Amino acid sequence: MSSRTETIMRNKMESYGWSRVNDTHRTIKIGFQSNCNEDGIIVDPQLKTKVEDVLEKYNVSNYQLTPTSNKWEHSYEVRLTNDEYIKLEHEMMIAQ
Repeated sequence: MSSRTETIMRNKMESYGWSRVNDTHRTIKIGFQSNCNEDGIIVDPQLKTKVEDVLEKYNVSNYQLTPTSNKWEHSYEVRLTNDEYIKLEHEMMIAQ
């Protein structure tokens, strides 16, 4: 069964793909942002673990995980080489 984090990662791949950082890397940011009412943000203390669990499930070990935590955003940016991204994309599509 897919987690919400895994579904977000897969849906982004299926729509437009993850953002290209440059010719060698792709990235996606997963987390929460403050809305225009400034109601605050949701802080999920397990977010990093959830992202790492998805990457581990698909045997991705070569990645960079960068946190952002401030009053407007709580998220993690996942950065993969293009080769790792293609491998992950292939495995995720097979697993559907």
